[in-house]
Amino acid sequence: MTHRMPPRAQLGKRLLATTSALALAVGIGTAAHAGNVTNPNPIPNPTVTAGQTVSAIVFNDGQTHTGSIVNNGTVNSGETAIAVAGQTTIAGSLVNNGSITAKNAFGILVVAAAVNGGISNSGSISAGRAGIIINYDAQLQGSFTSHTISAGLRVRF
Repeated sequence: MTHRMPPRAQLGKRLLATTSALALAVGIGTAAHAGNVTNPNPIPNPTVTAGQTVSAIVFNDGQTHTGSIVNNGTVNSGETAIAVAGQTTIAGSLVNNGSITAKNAFGILVVAAAVNGGISNSGSISAGRAGIIINYDAQLQGSFTSHTISAGLRVRF
């Protein structure tokens, strides 16, 4: 007999696997970095500069991070590109002015976390599953504006 996980459990398992692997990366506190951006506090502004490429931006440490997540470059990931999870709070906004690609998962994922300043997308988001997921257990204050999402938006209540 095969055991199938409900969709929420599958998402949690995928997020846990993705963020656990990323948590092994060293948190970097400056904008001059390559690879992953994991839990810097304060958040570098911009987090990703124009002409720069990173593989993921992850905030999952349960802390409040001052500043905003700002992508002016490229986030190119095989899984979730930008994740805010695990009771983490972003005191500012989540802003995409560049390009986000998440081949097999989500462009932006906010689950069991808070973004106090809203989400703004004036760049492009391309994702295998959904461009932006704001889960029912997430808190989003401020506004939501978007330009190009080639995989859709899901808000779960």
